[in-house]
Amino acid sequence: MAQDRTLRRLNALAESGSSARVLNLAWAHTKQEPSALDPPLFKNKLLNRSIILKHRVRAHELDEAPEGRSVVTKIMIPIDATDLRRGAHWFFYGRRDMDASLPEMLGPGVEKGSRDRLILDLLDQLPSLDPFLLREQLRLHGITPGDGYFGVTEADVKRMYAFVESELTSLVAMGGGKDGKSESERLARKLLSRDNEQLILLKDTLRLSDREYDDGMFAWRGFLYYKWVIKDISEQTPKIISAIARIRPRGSVPPEIETYISQAKVRLSGTIKHLLSSVRDTISLYNEAYRELTERQNPSSFRKFLLSAPLLFVQLGHQLGALQHILSFWEFRFGSGPKMKTISAEDLMDILQDFEESLASTTRLQRPGSEPEWPVIERYG
Repeated sequence: MAQDRTLRRLNALAESGSSARVLNLAWAHTKQEPSALDPPLFKNKLLNRSIILKHRVRAHELDEAPEGRSVVTKIMIPIDATDLRRGAHWFFYGRRDMDASLPEMLGPGVEKGSRDRLILDLLDQLPSLDPFLLREQLRLHGITPGDGYFGVTEADVKRMYAFVESELTSLVAMGGGKDGKSESERLARKLLSRDNEQLILLKDTLRLSDREYDDGMFAWRGFLYYKWVIKDISEQTPKIISAIARIRPRGSVPPEIETYISQAKVRLSGTIKHLLSSVRDTISLYNEAYRELTERQNPSSFRKFLLSAPLLFVQLGHQLGALQHILSFWEFRFGSGPKMKTISAEDLMDILQDFEESLASTTRLQRPGSEPEWPVIERYG
């Protein structure tokens, strides 16, 4: 039964594409045109057809996981990329023997300092695998694989830039800029790139060290992106909660599975609502600090925000990643229409268990007495 469940979950991963929790390169190679995957994300052929996900470490996996991490980057290498029922080899990125074992498992091109290892580092350092955030993170480091790996359209990019421009209008006004719209556009493009010279005065005003400024700018970009996506998530979440409550498995249902499904629905509803409220509270911290800076000309609150932003960015990204995973997987599996596709009791139980595990990992990001949950973000290039 446990083995069957593992295979069902693996097949579900294979069929569902990428989400904020899953980067499904195996799926991309079956669904995308070859031209959309050029240049490749990874040079190593096994990695370039892998399934990469953010995974909550179970008690029996502690020895395999990087020390002090409750959520890790798990890399799965399908035995047969065309049939995941045959299973997959997997490992946690960052484990102690990785420098020696990675080339043995994957072959050449993944040695320390290689381009593929730098990409894996960047994936590991992000709190979620949201396709837009991942695309932008890679672009900031000069890595531009084919668009087919992300499914992000130019229209999405333009909307994101327009949102950031509108956010920065008040900062430009505070500086006395004459052409507000043009200046906001220039400032947005600089904030969303590594060309931050125009913002260096902010560093001096806030009395930040080079490292504090760099980490704060990185997290600020992440906050702006998450503030952009929270509107859509807030609109979709009640619909998904309602759909989860309404769905019924087909056929006869064993009593123990029926009990789990009914109880899981109630738990998921409460946890999703609580998590969305927590996300909004975190975003409000940024909003208030930014208002203090731009409307009241009080930089101290924004300085405190930038100093705490890297850890808040991790927490926020992890929470939104869990929500985005649920929303995108549900829509892919059941559609967005009023009539949902049918599903067996066992498959529904596996989906609800996956959702509960994803949400559980957002409630405890750090073990007591451990080092910070996520590794310090490194910049390459």
